[in-house]
Amino acid sequence: MIVAKRLLQLRKNKGFIQADVAAKIGIGRSSYVKYEKGDVQIPTDMLVKLSDIYNVSVDYLLGKSDLPRPSPTPIAKKEVVANATPEETLQKLGIKDKTAIDIIAQMIRYAKDKDFEVASEVELPTEISATVSSENKKQIYELPLFDYPAPARVGLFVGEGEYELVTVSEKIHSIAHFGVKISGDSMMPKIPNGSIVWVRQQHYVDNGDICIVVIDNEGYCKLKEENRFVSLNAEYPAIEISENEYKISGKVVYIQK
Repeated sequence: MIVAKRLLQLRKNKGFIQADVAAKIGIGRSSYVKYEKGDVQIPTDMLVKLSDIYNVSVDYLLGKSDLPRPSPTPIAKKEVVANATPEETLQKLGIKDKTAIDIIAQMIRYAKDKDFEVASEVELPTEISATVSSENKKQIYELPLFDYPAPARVGLFVGEGEYELVTVSEKIHSIAHFGVKISGDSMMPKIPNGSIVWVRQQHYVDNGDICIVVIDNEGYCKLKEENRFVSLNAEYPAIEISENEYKISGKVVYIQK
């Protein structure tokens, strides 16, 4: 079922585990698991709660739309509006109530008859634009950066150990929660010695994702495969491990070389 697939994908994108989502909508994990497996029909009130959590429409969850959120009603082009009667313009702007159209059209004509200035478009004043632009340039984005000397190992995570706040780009700030400075060559050639990996904190990653994983209270930057974590440098052996013996701290979303 498409609703089951979309629930699974949305949860992964958010970095939630099934228990997280179940708690948010007020049901047990075992009941929620049936939603992702497509074993039951999801009640309407639960669909509404799930759509709120993921900021998507119920139609998107149900597969009735491929757009996560409805597109805003397009406004008619300026050239078309300028050459149209008030009634035509109002209809093109999505107003369907005939009484409302008549009243507004009369107000527009009255304003024109009285030589009132009717604005054709709204622009941001130059002074305000400059202020906004200036303020944006002063916006500072910071994230914690952890610095660990061991090759591709990051110590205890998340939130433990020493770190410094560093200035980052708006792009990195929007996709990551923390960074780790890598020392060593176990993740060469993709992650050279001295690189910074920026990480989105989450507890689930797919096979093929590079992640921060904690094993026996030690953190590693590794590529996840089925039941093991591997280095990109073939000289380093893979870490074979069962699911209940490790904890994912986050997915590497950006590599700064």
